[in-house]
Formats: sequence, structure tokens, C-alpha cells
Amino acid sequence: MAFSNLGPPTTLPANTQTRWEYWLNAARSDFGLQTACADIKSPNQGAWHVARDQGKRREDSGRTTYTVIIVNQGPGAATHNLQGGGGV
Repeated sequence: MAFSNLGPPTTLPANTQTRWEYWLNAARSDFGLQTACADIKSPNQGAWHVARDQGKRREDSGRTTYTVIIVNQGPGAATHNLQGGGGV
């Protein structure tokens, strides 16, 4: 299931990182492998955002939680939210 523009836009200064947790649909328990990266918005200051440490957790409620860390390697700040996808 592909997705874009997921979550609130977040500004990330150069040489910093942020951790995201996301859910694709609470009514369905597991979407299989999903990967996410930064959906970088314009304008930006030429930032390179790198996704790392992808994770998945199955909760007792049946919902699946996905995680990713986005690192801004610079040279400037940029605003992003998430885009990605995978398969069932």
C-alpha cells in the first residue's frame, strides 16, 4: 500500500534526526512489510533526508505500528512528513 503526505509536516534542521511512529489503518491489523522515507516539502535548503532503523511492532490490540528514523544530513533545514509503501 503506497502512501504520501502522511503525518504532520515537521521541520528538521541540518545534522538532526527525528523518530516517527505511524499506523496505516486501525481497522486492518497488518499491512506486511512497509518502508517509509521523508516526503520533503518545498522550499527547502538543499537537505538530504535519509531513512534508517525501520521497525514494525504488532500490538495486543491487533494494530500494527511502524517506525522509522529520518536523519537530515544537511546542508540546510527542510520540512517533511512521510511517504512510502510496501506489500501485503
